[in-house]
Amino acid sequence: MWAAGRPVPDETECRIIERAPIHDENRRHSPRYANMERNMQAFQLFGSYCRAIHNATVDEPEEDVLLLDNSMFSIAMTVLGQCDEYFDLLTETEDSEKDNIFAVHEALLRVLQWQFRKETPPDGSGGHWVLKTPAHMFFGSIKHLHERYPDATFVWTHRDPASVIASALSLMSNFHSLSSYRVDVGHTGEVFPQRFADSCHESMEIRRRLPAANFVDVQYQDLVSDPVRVVERIYASRGCGVSPRYREALPQVLARLRQNKFGKHRYTLEQFGLTREAVRETFGPYITYCRQELGFEL
Repeated sequence: MWAAGRPVPDETECRIIERAPIHDENRRHSPRYANMERNMQAFQLFGSYCRAIHNATVDEPEEDVLLLDNSMFSIAMTVLGQCDEYFDLLTETEDSEKDNIFAVHEALLRVLQWQFRKETPPDGSGGHWVLKTPAHMFFGSIKHLHERYPDATFVWTHRDPASVIASALSLMSNFHSLSSYRVDVGHTGEVFPQRFADSCHESMEIRRRLPAANFVDVQYQDLVSDPVRVVERIYASRGCGVSPRYREALPQVLARLRQNKFGKHRYTLEQFGLTREAVRETFGPYITYCRQELGFEL
């Protein structure tokens, strides 16, 4: 997370990295690492419950929405603060500007790749990026990601929209409480389900125009109950297996990042004046798409 939060080193650090790339033993020497460590200590002090919702630590992987933050094209701005107008502004962004934004996204990945460069292991593992953020569901981003990375595989995780919305709105309202004296949960429940549904349906239509081979569908419950098997299926879709080194490391990572490690995230739709039936009606086209075109029920 510390590098993604501030991906470009200053001139002095660049000269150091030129001589020796960043690795586990020397990363703490980076001034960016120390700065992120201080930020996370403050976050954990004032938002301790937020760790149960979305735990973020200095050394663990984090969503690549942090890279989009550098272009100010990020739904994180509306997740962290009550900024309806900013969401509207992002919705109105022209396609040509989005092309520039994802060109910056690629450039930052290249900068990070240079900083953490290493030789390919003898077993041939490694050599690709694994990126994750629900932010790519918004503003037609999938189209621009495909144009920028045409050989990328999109892993689309599917879950009952009622559960997703309850969880997402809870996350938003808790983060809003860190920057606002008053959090309008009624407004959040009124506005954001439709915004999420519109974005989901737009991404669904974009997907229909892209090669089917670029997508892998994963049901959330399968990911929770048998993550190793799901990961193996994703890699198989790329025509490659999971290396012995990866297979050995995966259970250790899952144990370290286990669900509910810092408490259980508790949420209900009723907190936001919503019902399961109403949310599922709003996401009706998506639910039908999963049933008729993907072959499973949500």
